[in-house]
Amino acid sequence: MEILLNGDREQVAAGTSLLGLLEGLELNPEVVTVSVNGRSVAGQDLASTYLQEGDRVDVLLFMGGGF
Repeated sequence: MEILLNGDREQVAAGTSLLGLLEGLELNPEVVTVSVNGRSVAGQDLASTYLQEGDRVDVLLFMGGGF
């Protein structure tokens, strides 16, 4: 099925959870924020939130820095 991931069309398997998506992208769920269709998803809900055809998923990676 097709989703929009950070604005790009991506194919994912039906039944893919947000946690599964992040694992496939090799992203640590502890250092990202995820929203689906404009709604933020809490870290504890990543495994139980399943993607649907046409979902718009935004993944933001936190990066530290400074002086």
